[in-house]
Amino acid sequence: MRKVLVLSAAVAAACASAAVVSPGVEAAAAPAEPVGPTPTTTTQEPVSATPEAPQEATKITAGSQVETAQAFIVTLPRLRTARYSYGPDADQQIDAYLRSPAEGTQPAVLLLHGGSWLTGDKSSWRRVAHRLAADGYAVFSADYRLSGEAPWPAQRDDAEAALAFIKRHAERFKVDPARVVVIGSSAGGQLATMLGTYGAGAQKVSGVVALSPVNSPYLAYLDGALPGASSTAVKLRGAVEQLIGCTPQEIDTTCWQRIEDVAPATHADRGDAPMLIMHSADEFVPTAHSTELVAELKGYGVPVTLKEVPGTGHAMTIIKDPAAWRTLITWIDSIAKKPAG
Repeated sequence: MRKVLVLSAAVAAACASAAVVSPGVEAAAAPAEPVGPTPTTTTQEPVSATPEAPQEATKITAGSQVETAQAFIVTLPRLRTARYSYGPDADQQIDAYLRSPAEGTQPAVLLLHGGSWLTGDKSSWRRVAHRLAADGYAVFSADYRLSGEAPWPAQRDDAEAALAFIKRHAERFKVDPARVVVIGSSAGGQLATMLGTYGAGAQKVSGVVALSPVNSPYLAYLDGALPGASSTAVKLRGAVEQLIGCTPQEIDTTCWQRIEDVAPATHADRGDAPMLIMHSADEFVPTAHSTELVAELKGYGVPVTLKEVPGTGHAMTIIKDPAAWRTLITWIDSIAKKPAG
């Protein structure tokens, strides 16, 4: 039986504030433009006439590049980058970063961007996608409808549709549909943990990594009203109202149902996916956002790690640190690359 989240104003005391920084992220590309490295060639890939064939917009073959991130250097591999539509809306787009596996199939990673459900773009994950591809993953970065266009649960619906698209075309992408990890940051982290808890999470994804996930939108709503709240916290409060389309009030039963539904802890159950959740100690989306979800998952025996790292870094900024990156890659390798059986 799915649990109902009990919302309490007591959690507001855990609020912290910080500046939002995006690690080595380039400006988002327009939806109709190819993302990734400067193309050396651009071609159209033949598309099957069957109804299930993915509609590919462009394909780019790019040469090797070198990327430096603090203490380590990553040689970006030669990739085939393609854009697909996983739904009819202009925002229902997914970019694939693919290498031909030596043999058989490879595990996959689905990336979900942040931006308070109001802004953001899949191209913000480009460098991370290359790093993951270098580690042997087929990588997919998805856009989803933003709250200015469609209220909740459109964002959850889109995340599920993007995941289903990858699995539906697993043979084409040479992906093992039983080994798909989802990684999300900030609002995308909330969507990632939602994929791991909503319905039969463990049957949909092998694992979830969430960086600074807004796992308690109600806490964000409360924190944004505190005296002295930062402009970022105030903005996030407004983003929560925009997402659910109402202002949480005791007499508004429908609004309370919406604020509960948007919290992954509401949907926690024993069938959920393993998770790694990371927050910075002094950021504006503190660890308190995930403590209830972690407690629920542990109560059901679901493997979950909640890691707090020093500093104020938010979302993808966390993994600019080499130690945090190693934590992430070691964890997903243990989930997606473990021997069968």
